[in-house]
Amino acid sequence: MELAGVPAGQNIISEADKRSVITNTLHIPREVADFAHNLSDKYAIWIADSARKLHLKNAESWISGESDENGKKAFEELKKVWSFKSLSDAKDQFDVALVKKINGFLQTITGDYTHILDWLKGRTTLAPENDQINFKTLTFDEAKKRSDEWHKKLGDIRGGKIEDEEGEVIMTFPDGFYWLNLGKDYCEKESKAMGHCGRASGAVLYSLRKEQYPYVTAAVKGDGTITQMKGRANTKPKSDFHKYIIPFILGNNPDIQNFQSTYQSNTDFNINDLTDVELKQVVDKKPSLLLYNGAIALKRLSEEKIQSLLVSQPLIFRGWDEIVVLSDILRNDNMIDWAIVNAPELFHKYKFGTLKFNKEQLYKALSIDSISANLKLDEMGLDDTAVNWIVYNKPQMFEESVVTITKLSDEQKDYLVKNHPMAFMSFISTSDSGSGHQKQIITVIGIGRLQLLFVSNPILFSKGHIPRILFVGFLLPEMLEKYVKTHNKQNDPLDIFNNLKRLNDISDFMNVNTFYYFLKHYSELFWQTSMISSSNKEGGKIIGRYIVDHHFEWIEKFISESYNSKLKIQDWDLSPAQKQKIVNSDAEGKTTILVNYDENEIRKLNLSPKQVQQLLSSPEFSENLTLDLVKGFNLAPDREQTKTALLDVLKNSNNEDKEITIVNEMEEMFGEEYVHSLYNTNPNIFLALDFPVKYRDIERLKKYNNSGVSYEKEGIKIRFDDWSDDELVEMFKNDSFAKQIANFELDFNSYDYSFENIDNNFDDLDQMNIARVRFLIGKAFPAKFKTTIKTMKISELVSVLNDPDSISEDSVDFDDSIIDGIKDTFVRATEDAQRNADEDEYWKLYINPIKELFGEPKNVSIKKRVKGKEEIQTVEMLEFQVSYGAFEDYIKGATESGDYGDLIKTSDYVTSVVGIIKTALKERGEELEVNEPYNGVYGDIDKGDLNERFNDVLYEDTTISDLLNKTKIVVKKKKNETK
Repeated sequence: MELAGVPAGQNIISEADKRSVITNTLHIPREVADFAHNLSDKYAIWIADSARKLHLKNAESWISGESDENGKKAFEELKKVWSFKSLSDAKDQFDVALVKKINGFLQTITGDYTHILDWLKGRTTLAPENDQINFKTLTFDEAKKRSDEWHKKLGDIRGGKIEDEEGEVIMTFPDGFYWLNLGKDYCEKESKAMGHCGRASGAVLYSLRKEQYPYVTAAVKGDGTITQMKGRANTKPKSDFHKYIIPFILGNNPDIQNFQSTYQSNTDFNINDLTDVELKQVVDKKPSLLLYNGAIALKRLSEEKIQSLLVSQPLIFRGWDEIVVLSDILRNDNMIDWAIVNAPELFHKYKFGTLKFNKEQLYKALSIDSISANLKLDEMGLDDTAVNWIVYNKPQMFEESVVTITKLSDEQKDYLVKNHPMAFMSFISTSDSGSGHQKQIITVIGIGRLQLLFVSNPILFSKGHIPRILFVGFLLPEMLEKYVKTHNKQNDPLDIFNNLKRLNDISDFMNVNTFYYFLKHYSELFWQTSMISSSNKEGGKIIGRYIVDHHFEWIEKFISESYNSKLKIQDWDLSPAQKQKIVNSDAEGKTTILVNYDENEIRKLNLSPKQVQQLLSSPEFSENLTLDLVKGFNLAPDREQTKTALLDVLKNSNNEDKEITIVNEMEEMFGEEYVHSLYNTNPNIFLALDFPVKYRDIERLKKYNNSGVSYEKEGIKIRFDDWSDDELVEMFKNDSFAKQIANFELDFNSYDYSFENIDNNFDDLDQMNIARVRFLIGKAFPAKFKTTIKTMKISELVSVLNDPDSISEDSVDFDDSIIDGIKDTFVRATEDAQRNADEDEYWKLYINPIKELFGEPKNVSIKKRVKGKEEIQTVEMLEFQVSYGAFEDYIKGATESGDYGDLIKTSDYVTSVVGIIKTALKERGEELEVNEPYNGVYGDIDKGDLNERFNDVLYEDTTISDLLNKTKIVVKKKKNETK
């Protein structure tokens, strides 16, 4: 088994303990490695690796649920937590909630992996599978799907009696049923008889049977926990078996303590499956069975029973806070009174449901700190009197409120702002809603109160993910200035700005003093964040000038980051001296600031002619010169400096496609003649061979001449083999030509004609071949039919060949080897003639589009090296001559990019010619009229070819050739008469 990240050759299956591989090689936390190891050491590496991939795949959906920035940040942090050596270490650096997500995720998929492991362990013996599994590519989803399919197949296997029982009978019943302790965690006999996997890691199997037939299988761990109890084919045990299951779970061998299903709990026996009478019987004798699996059962118990359990078995109620509401447990005032004093934790674990405190209970509960500190105010449904009491007596309860706090009066809110401002913490920092909630904050709290809160408790605005829109609603520049100046870098890390993530979110609220203060005391924030504002232009100018004078190195740092692409110096209103500082730096090669600027940006910078000259005269700057810069410099075309700059731009283009684009833009700027003159004086700078074709640079093109293409003054000569039919056949076989032409897979070598399909072609046989057929048929039948056969028409001869018995009403003996020989010979001849006709058609399809493009060719003899031949060969070729302009227009229309340098430069001329042909066929495919008969393209059979082939094939048949060689057949010139 190999996994990505595990060195090839490392045998991870055979290692005794693979946790070190998981943590050190795959970089997955130790806790996950323990989780995987405890499930299965053999498959631990795959479990850990697939679990991480599954969790991260699922987690990507978080991004769509949050803002791009926050979602991506959370996802990246989760990936980092997954790569920590230990989750406990990750808690120190990341949000604890991320670690909890991973732990919770592992708990939810434990059952799924148990199910998958049953498949992996049993797939070669039970419902066998024979394929090899590639664990390197096997995903959790694929494994889950295959496991489900395998378990279904297993369930379809017919069970039966277990002849050779093993185990200890621990409980019997009068009707013959009994419980059997199998004493192990896997039993193949139980599996086959029950149609399930018969496996329970870390548990002992028990089987309910009668007369050696199993009906229910239970898995019990050493601590008395039932992890599975299923019927046949993994179905829920029928209620008929409850009378055997109840004694089993109430007994002490084994001593069942609780239920904790590991997979597909809906198909396990559950205490909630019992009737009310059965449930009472179980709860009376062993109430602890409600602990992990009795949430629904709790609702069915009487008030008296619940009250009794609260006192005698309080642990039962500690684990159902997410399933059971408090009103299902505390059903009357007496129970509520008792819980307030004896079980206060219930009030902060459970949702209230329909439970309501009476006045005395409410104030008693609120007076107990352990209750009030954990009550969820928004879920209590309190009246105005109670809310008012809480405002003045327990204001800290509002710190987690986002609903009740919206119902407060102005007087109550004023009191909280002054005396307990943290009451607004959750309401301000909640990220459950977008801009709508932020507007609600402004409406509910009020601008004045928000301003007071910001001044007195700015920490309120450093929690959660508070967007810019909230600050827009109340923050004043002087407030921000005061906040900044009353905090210092040593004592306060400016949490408010860390919360906002980017300074530009509040740069609109910065006045000049705030900008200066930040630049002086928090300068590192200006290269770590994008400090630019579209509306605060004055602030942007302050930043820019300050950076040029005091932190010049930041300019390139800013611009190199994609999210700082708007931070451009043309907006800074720089002084001539500051501009010169930048020009000097770029010209000396110390920085590459201006090369990132486009035409409009560089023009807006308004450099002087002297500064432009300085930059263009610098070899370091010229190495990065772009056409945008040349445009922005607004150079006059007749200046030598302009031509030099354009040539530098071409040198910097790096590839032919980019160069072609640049030349096209140059032609738009200065005209084709101007660019042509540049080429004439500096042809070697132009890399793409489009230009020597365009500008008729014959001398440069000549070095690419070969046997397939010649570039000459009068035009381009294109030559290709006057290929034989066989070579054409190979070409169409080995290329996609056939599909382009006929949209059909072609096979020239297999024509499965029968004589009956083609007997109408007999009309195409000449007199001599008809005479041979007549003679041979005469030899196949007795002599008495000689006269009859001699006078038969061609159609009658065909009828005899198709049905020899039709020659007479009486039964006739005939030589079927002659009859079959004639028919087989004609079929072979027809196939050969059809093949030749089809090949002729393909030749036309191949050559006609080229003729349409380049006109009629002429035949030439060329000496060339032929593949597979040592000596130079003289070959016959077709030669087309085309003008440069026509060739250029054709190529530009036939290729996407218009770049045909590869066709010109190729050393294998066939590649270029075939490339042209393919393009021609593809471009003109709709104009080709190709029928689609029996074998793709159906050429008209040449009669002479058919007769020649028929004659040749007749003499290839031994029986027929012997007969023909023994006689001389003469054809008389009299019409329709042969001898």
